[in-house]
Amino acid sequence: QSGVWYVAKSSAVDIAGNSQLISSENVFTYDNVAPQTAVETPVQFSTISVLSTISGTSTDPASGPSAVRISIKQVGGNYWTGSDWTGGSEVYLTASTGVPTSGTLVWTYPGASTGTIPSWTDSGADYDLHVYGIDKANNQEIVSSTRTFYWDKQSPTTKVTKPLPDINSYIHNLPTISGTSLDNKAGIASDGVKVAVFKSTSGAYGYWYGGTDFNSASQVWLVASGTYPWTRAIDDTKYEDAKFYVIYSSATDRTTPANLQTAVSSRTFTVDRSSPTSSVLAPINNSIINSLSWISGDASDTVSDINMDATKVMITYLAGATTNYW
Repeated sequence: QSGVWYVAKSSAVDIAGNSQLISSENVFTYDNVAPQTAVETPVQFSTISVLSTISGTSTDPASGPSAVRISIKQVGGNYWTGSDWTGGSEVYLTASTGVPTSGTLVWTYPGASTGTIPSWTDSGADYDLHVYGIDKANNQEIVSSTRTFYWDKQSPTTKVTKPLPDINSYIHNLPTISGTSLDNKAGIASDGVKVAVFKSTSGAYGYWYGGTDFNSASQVWLVASGTYPWTRAIDDTKYEDAKFYVIYSSATDRTTPANLQTAVSSRTFTVDRSSPTSSVLAPINNSIINSLSWISGDASDTVSDINMDATKVMITYLAGATTNYW
């Protein structure tokens, strides 16, 4: 019976009838059951961006585990040989093993003298791990543990779509900032999109929107709602006329640990809540004329500029009590 401790004894009697006074005995454990080996790191179906050690456990309650073998495959590609991805067929590498405790040992790859950690594909790839154990009775386990995980080292991206990306953009109202975000592998975290809004008071000096007002001297990242698209509400009454603003957006993905967008997206605009002015230059006010071939005037705005396509002229005259329009 596997896992049972046995004692084998021997005793002899010679031709003269003398019996062996002290019998001989050997103790042994019978073990015909292979160990059970498992991968603990990385977690099954996890998406990760850092992995310096693959680890797990191997258990054999009878003779005890003694060795662990591991293969690493890039899905759709080759096997890791211990130094490169040139293995066309499955390559099993030796993991480092600790001292068993109560029939269980912890194994790691790479170990002190067993290969190197693979060069994972930063642009994103899937990997399969196979492991099996060998116990002290030389029972070899059929591959008992497989593990699939996803590698993602690329940062997500975001884009501000409102306000529009016009150069020297002037805005009257902006209660909602909106945009899009994208991550090709793990996807954007549910609260992963953040927005920061800066109001310039003098060049690079100014204040950040802290959630209710532009009152923070340091940058404040505010969580946006949604991911694609995303929105962030701003108290529209806190914008100040003739001030320059910068919107920044950034995101983190669902990878463990999360990848952070470092090249943040930005959008600039100026708030213009001052009404323009215009005046008629010709004909002169209260003048008496006998011909009029054209009307002229000027218009100005203290913040932005005049929209020439929206400049209008209205001509009226009175006929008794009736106002007539041209």
